[in-house]
Amino acid sequence: MTNNIIDHLLSYKNGQQTSTQLEKELEESIKTTLSNHQYRTELGANPNYWRYSNAAMEVLLKDSSEPCLINLIKLTRNVVAGELHNQNLAIQYGALYKIEDLLSLKMSSESDNSMILQVGTQAICNIITNNQIAIDFIWKIWMSNQQRGYIWSLILSKSNEGLIMSALVLIINCIRDNKIRCDLLVTSKIGKDILAAILGDIERLHGNEESKNFELGYTIFSELISFGHFKQLYTQIDDYSDKILISDHQTILLKFLDSKVHASKATFPHFIRREELLFLVEQFEIVAKDTITIILSIKQSTTDLQAEKVTNTYTAIILLLQMLNELFVLDEDHQHGIKQMLVQVDALSLVSDILGNLESIKLPPVQVENPLAGFNFLKRECVRLMGTLCYKDRAMQDKIREIGAIPVILCQFKIDDSNPYLREYATLTLRNVMENNLENQKLIEELQPEEIVQTKELDEMGITPELTEDGKVRIKRNQ
Repeated sequence: MTNNIIDHLLSYKNGQQTSTQLEKELEESIKTTLSNHQYRTELGANPNYWRYSNAAMEVLLKDSSEPCLINLIKLTRNVVAGELHNQNLAIQYGALYKIEDLLSLKMSSESDNSMILQVGTQAICNIITNNQIAIDFIWKIWMSNQQRGYIWSLILSKSNEGLIMSALVLIINCIRDNKIRCDLLVTSKIGKDILAAILGDIERLHGNEESKNFELGYTIFSELISFGHFKQLYTQIDDYSDKILISDHQTILLKFLDSKVHASKATFPHFIRREELLFLVEQFEIVAKDTITIILSIKQSTTDLQAEKVTNTYTAIILLLQMLNELFVLDEDHQHGIKQMLVQVDALSLVSDILGNLESIKLPPVQVENPLAGFNFLKRECVRLMGTLCYKDRAMQDKIREIGAIPVILCQFKIDDSNPYLREYATLTLRNVMENNLENQKLIEELQPEEIVQTKELDEMGITPELTEDGKVRIKRNQ
């Protein structure tokens, strides 16, 4: 039965059949491979299939018969799927390299070759998937030979979703559970170009986590982060610029790391080694200082807050705070030294400054279409870190009093749509600040209200608070 299509390939190669006739025969054979496992296995195990399909491909390229060429590659893709013997024959007879050359040729063409590029990528993927010897060999070539490896970054820079998906699946199948291949992807020039192209594609998706390509892209970076490559990715994925503290690609990487940290649940994540932890704390210090500078510039300016100028810094500080807060809690026995690192960069003063300065500026109301304008979640994460740093730590309790941060904490006992659970975190923080610390307790007792703020909620209730001469608050009902 398999000899039928092989005979047609030979006839076409010898000029005894047209590409249109071969196209129809190939289409029928493709359908048979989908329904008949034995046929698929036997066809791919026949050396004559590889001899004549390779020869037919060369003739088809001269004939410029793309539909027939696509069908031929589809058939090759099907007969090697999950069949190690057939995969080895495809490599032995040069089918893998011929398809690679075909992709390079079609990439240089100005016409739209998305379909043939996608099918060719799928075929290469099927030829090497689960074939560890083949993957080891070909991956080293792709990561070291510019002529052979550059094709994947070019394919990933295309705007065709199906084509990009095929390339992402190929990369995942090559690097999964293999540290050496992950190392090559991160360290080689070709690998860096591939990763930059993947991040560019994720950026184009605008964070659409429901997209299959977003999920595949995350899977690739998750694998690399699992092998301890976050710092290297973060520092080398983009050229540094004095004008940009945090790039879009770095922001995406922080989001991926944050997702992995929070997915680790009740255990300290194995991929956050001391070097990565120290790096995160260092980045927090840098970004926190920049956040304070931005907030101060807003205080001193009469212009409205322009969210687009601070988006990456804002996103980075939130993600870093979320991760450090989570890791701090998971490091219960202080084995990983996160508290010592945070104390060393004076994290308590940094978050206190951020929180205090946020209290002294008038932020825009929460906007569904532009939530960044209100620095959402920033107060909550700052209060949370302050509370954790002060937990059963007399030095931190005293420091928070000395830098004048206790009144700022008391200002957080309110409902804030931009900072869910802010009041609850402020309650826990205040408890940690006061626990077994008489000086802090006395300070809080002696605090007097200085100003009454009329809120929208109070207006809706029809009441107005007033501050009496003796420092007490009196409630007045509106007429």
